[in-house]
Amino acid sequence: MCKPTSDETTEGRGTAPAAATQALAAPDAAAAIRHAISLWAEQNIRPETLNRADKLRDKVAAVTSFFDSCGKHPGEVTPGDVSRWRAGMEARGLKPATVYAPRLRLGTKLASPR
Repeated sequence: MCKPTSDETTEGRGTAPAAATQALAAPDAAAAIRHAISLWAEQNIRPETLNRADKLRDKVAAVTSFFDSCGKHPGEVTPGDVSRWRAGMEARGLKPATVYAPRLRLGTKLASPR
């Protein structure tokens, strides 16, 4: 293990200078949410589930669609946001079963402990 040089520490305290602690790229909130959705879906569909890959894809698509449409951070979502999302799908002429299935998946997501 290399010892830091005096240029790599601040005031000899062994802490990195501010420039060394900055992220290499700006954080992408949308990518973080998509990743969290994928992790959630993986944990909420049993490995032995029939057609698991299809169900994972559908859950991820439904929840991602919701967050893309509402534009809110997950901690800011309200039941009204879900109702507006549902109404928007119905206004586009989607059949009740088409609207109901993603809503069930979204309801499961929102009901899960944070």
